[in-house]
Amino acid sequence: MHKNGKIYRKKVIVFGFEGKPNKTEINYFQHYKPVNDEYILKLVSSGYSDPVNIVKSIKEKRKDYDYNAKRGDLTYIFLDSDADANKEATINSIIAKLTTDTRIIVSSPCFEVWFLNHFVLSTKEYRNSKELINELNKYIADYKKSNDYYLKLVGKKDIAIKNSTIQIRQKSKTKTDVVLIIDCLKNIE
Repeated sequence: MHKNGKIYRKKVIVFGFEGKPNKTEINYFQHYKPVNDEYILKLVSSGYSDPVNIVKSIKEKRKDYDYNAKRGDLTYIFLDSDADANKEATINSIIAKLTTDTRIIVSSPCFEVWFLNHFVLSTKEYRNSKELINELNKYIADYKKSNDYYLKLVGKKDIAIKNSTIQIRQKSKTKTDVVLIIDCLKNIE
């Protein structure tokens, strides 16, 4: 791109996900782009399920996009706590060591709490992801992790923001930090 006669490089926002490949989050976020047009959004699967290797993998893969924090590039890594105290401790340890250009977006027990929040506020403590997905099935029949549910959710985003904010304020065990970044995105028309 050219800006004021100079070659201009857009800043990069990398969204990194667990899994091989993780279609749930990618299918959802492919419908968004950054609100600030100076950024481009890149969606990357780590190929791992443990937090340490997810973070290492995403940091390595972001180099493919000429990633440079000094130019304002940002990374958001999405992790599920899986309602596991050991995994939560590992995630907290990772967060304590991160640089300012990299942020962790935690969902407990899993990313699907963001989808559930489009329909209902749940502060129930789910023992695992399967329990939460069973609840989600009441609102999205036959929910499957790899499908694209964006069109079922798009008109309910304000409800999800409200419910997610309440969960965080109440320090609920069931919560997602997706709400912290969703305002920096806009729907692709």
